[in-house]
Amino acid sequence: MRRLYNKCMQRQLVEFGLPIKEKPVKSRTQAPKSKTIYPPAPAEIRKAQDLLTKLGYEPGPIDGLMGKNTRNAIVNFQIDFGLPETGEVDDNLLNELTAAYEVVKIQETQKIPNEVSKPIYRYYRKLSKTAAILPAMPVKKNSRHLKAADLFRKVKSSVFAVLASSSIQAMNQKEDLSQGSAVAVSNQKLLTNCHVFKNRSIIIIIQGKKAARARLAGKDENSDMCVLSSKDFYLTPIAAIRKFAELAVGETVYTIGTPVGLQQTMGVGIISGLRRHKGLMLIQTTAPISKGSSGGGLFDSNGNLIGITSFLLKDAQNLNFAIAAEQYWK
Repeated sequence: MRRLYNKCMQRQLVEFGLPIKEKPVKSRTQAPKSKTIYPPAPAEIRKAQDLLTKLGYEPGPIDGLMGKNTRNAIVNFQIDFGLPETGEVDDNLLNELTAAYEVVKIQETQKIPNEVSKPIYRYYRKLSKTAAILPAMPVKKNSRHLKAADLFRKVKSSVFAVLASSSIQAMNQKEDLSQGSAVAVSNQKLLTNCHVFKNRSIIIIIQGKKAARARLAGKDENSDMCVLSSKDFYLTPIAAIRKFAELAVGETVYTIGTPVGLQQTMGVGIISGLRRHKGLMLIQTTAPISKGSSGGGLFDSNGNLIGITSFLLKDAQNLNFAIAAEQYWK
């Protein structure tokens, strides 16, 4: 089995144009091209100051001027969100500020307490980092029972293999390489498990003979829920998600993932239990889950996504678990 796993991993790296070649290093004799750096426009500074104020930081007056207070507020924001501490206004900062401010719009639905007089990023961290960046959950369920072959044809284009490594060099040398699965829920976002990559920053999603780079867009490591984003691959999202409360023990369910590197492998079983553990909704199933299946999809007999296959108990038989797909929006 180990030999088969290594063979599959090696085949994926070669077949899909991987490993990725590093960019050639410029010769020292080449004169570096000069790059003109333009200062931010006052309108951009005002926008950053306005967003910083709304997020609970203190940039000073919203006047379009880069004063000491504005720079300090920018640095504090960058520290809180794990960004490079530049203290400057640029496109990256404005994008991050805009994304952080989007959480304010979620307060009404998430019922975040208003009595805490802390910057809004404190509230942001109370939310699931996955819920904050995902589109609306698709809930228009398919109610027509599907044969296994029809179900597979319906959902297979939404399930991807995932490869991750700590660096391009490590991927080239097939070292520090992990493999799992992911399920597309929009044209750019995929659900998966955080343990698939851990601290590995080079992430590739694969389907068939196509491969593309992806990045970690959101995570809730305590619950092992992560969201990937890819702009290089137009994703085909699943049609609908079925809620945890609607599930019943005994239902027939299907897993689709990438066990031991074998893309879009389908398995069948039943829901053998519905559990709640520390606020996490878990689906216990007899449908097979193996190494590489983590992050794959668990589907009901109508083709609705009900869970993300996550782990199994090694010292027991057919005790496999998926995080309820709905949980990613909680």
